Amino acid sequence: RCTVITLPGFGGPRDARSDRRWGYNFDELAILLAQTVQHLQDGFDDKATLIAHDWGCTVAFTAQAAFPGLFSAIIALDMGPPLFDSP
Repeated sequence: RCTVITLPGFGGPRDARSDRRWGYNFDELAILLAQTVQHLQDGFDDKATLIAHDWGCTVAFTAQAAFPGLFSAIIALDMGPPLFDSP
């Protein structure tokens, strides 16, 4: 399976720009990402491999730190490594 997850405010089907005047912080985005992945994994035993790009990498690493074991791997494109230790 392959699923594309678009961050709120980046033109997805339900663009959230009008919902939040000041947008989201990384912790909020990490929670939204984790909830989406958990929903998509419902009924499947495999873990997600997450491919993230640019600022999505920061969200991915934040989600990995907050929800250890959710992802089998994170592939970060066009972004440096996180500034904190990752599991």
